[in-house]
Amino acid sequence: MPVGASGTVAAEIAPNLKPGVIVTDVGSTKGSVIAQMAPHMPPGVHFIPGHPIAGTEYSGPDAGFIGLFKGRWCIPDAAAGYRRNGQGQAAYFLGNAGIDGR
Repeated sequence: MPVGASGTVAAEIAPNLKPGVIVTDVGSTKGSVIAQMAPHMPPGVHFIPGHPIAGTEYSGPDAGFIGLFKGRWCIPDAAAGYRRNGQGQAAYFLGNAGIDGR
């Protein structure tokens, strides 16, 4: 999904998100993703933007491939004050997906 579609997707999934669920992303930018997604997160949902340390010299949706994040880092980013209490859970989730969620 292109980063520019984050808000549209967040608005679409928001009615189905239950309290306690973790929502993260692996977009290449954070400011625009946070601005697009945060307004749609219901109360009790942990929005933890992710900062992936993965990829190649190529960018955009076509640069993705199976295994892109395997063994790579994805840093849960709670620096902006977005629901910090889900950060440890996000790291655990990422770890189970084969991603080093430091």
